Amino acid sequence: MKVFITALLLLSVSIGFSQEPDYKALKKSLAKLNDSLYISKYEVSNGDYNTFRTYLKSINDTALLQSTQVDSLQWNSKKGNNEPYVKYYAQHPVYQIYPVVTIPYKSALIYCLWLSEQYNKNKKRKFEKVKFRLPTKLEWITAVQAGNKEALYPWDGNSVLRENGACRANFRRSKEEMEKLKNSGPNATIADVLAPVASYWPNKLNIYNLSGNAAEMLLEEGTTAGGSWRNYSTSLSIEAEDPFLDNFAPNRAIGFRWVMEVIKE
Repeated sequence: MKVFITALLLLSVSIGFSQEPDYKALKKSLAKLNDSLYISKYEVSNGDYNTFRTYLKSINDTALLQSTQVDSLQWNSKKGNNEPYVKYYAQHPVYQIYPVVTIPYKSALIYCLWLSEQYNKNKKRKFEKVKFRLPTKLEWITAVQAGNKEALYPWDGNSVLRENGACRANFRRSKEEMEKLKNSGPNATIADVLAPVASYWPNKLNIYNLSGNAAEMLLEEGTTAGGSWRNYSTSLSIEAEDPFLDNFAPNRAIGFRWVMEVIKE
């Protein structure tokens, strides 16, 4: 793993990343965990990831384009016709605000390296030097709890349903939960497969979809947190077992969000 990270660092230097992300949007997306650590309020979207990929195309880096491509064929399923997702999910304008999924773990690392270099070259940056990376499990839990050490979810209480029966997150509903949804009225919140990155309700740090929607890759390779739209509610809490330990990315239910570590103020 150390050899791979070193290779990525050398690669980022040799490439000379220059395409700039949307810095205003990035600044607004920061949620503070402590004085030297911030986390994104949103899962990385298709639009975010396509900005990165567009840069690679502009410099004609076929090797990195190949290694960071979205594996859309992962949408194929024997249980239903997912061909529209295969064709459109990663690229269609409608889905640019949805979380990027079906990418390898190493692609998320490369994206974070690119974002780090872009930020550190920005003359209007707030901090002298930062590092974007995937969160540790403890950092993810800190984001979920938002100061409440007793919290198991990003919301108050232990119910995955709101008082009116609406889902608090995007997850696979049980029969009992579906019955409650039927009685929750026309304003019930329910997603069709994945939902946009700013869907449902944010926690007290204004962070969205820490539980459900896309399960989120962690710094430790092969691990995720939060559960996804394909998992039942038992996978949403901070104490839940990782449902993807034997079925890791690329996966249509796994995406990522970054943390920003301040190296030098």
